Amino acid sequence: MSELCKIMNKYKSDKAWHHNYTKIYDLVFNDLKNDCMNVLEIGIGSIDENVSSSMNSKQMNMLYNKYDIQNYKPGASLRGWKEYFKNSNIYGLDIDKKAMVKSERIKTNVVDSTDSNQVNNYLKNNSCNSFDIIIDDGLHTSDAQIATLINFFPCLKSGGLYIIEDLYNSRGKWIPEKVVDSIFRLIDDGFIEMENPGDIEIYTGYDGIIKPRNSNILVIKKK
Repeated sequence: MSELCKIMNKYKSDKAWHHNYTKIYDLVFNDLKNDCMNVLEIGIGSIDENVSSSMNSKQMNMLYNKYDIQNYKPGASLRGWKEYFKNSNIYGLDIDKKAMVKSERIKTNVVDSTDSNQVNNYLKNNSCNSFDIIIDDGLHTSDAQIATLINFFPCLKSGGLYIIEDLYNSRGKWIPEKVVDSIFRLIDDGFIEMENPGDIEIYTGYDGIIKPRNSNILVIKKK
């Protein structure tokens, strides 16, 4: 078991026990983990069942019982990133004010990542408005993922990584056509700049016989 997998399991993040994303992040982040960076994760992990992106669903509760993580609390991944990226500042955004986290090197804010006005206000008033890594683990719909990309890609530093988790395709195919098509349109329009076409990758996090249809990650490296 990798270092990151152990860390995320300790904090009960579903990046390890459900999606198997840690094996991908080990490859993507291994050379960066000791750098001094600003890391932003969108989606802290609300447990309010009235919040659209809540972890407190019937399906998730079933998984919690299976993996003995009934004591899950918001910010599991943020705590994991803090331990893994030992020299970095960790930032988190969520629409649920009850999901905020207070911890050294972790700063959280209530922001709807799909709302350009809220995002602009956050970037204007936050002490950090540019990031080395941005991870979208927010509302897992294509429209929300595209809107969040448009709102946050401009504040990604040159050479930085923009990551979209939990890509989902309702037709059962793991390639998220709507998101990918939108990204290539943004590339054609000059909104997204990359060094070469190989700087966009799609990974599947699950390698078992039964694969959750949303266990996929898209990684973009900015020019």
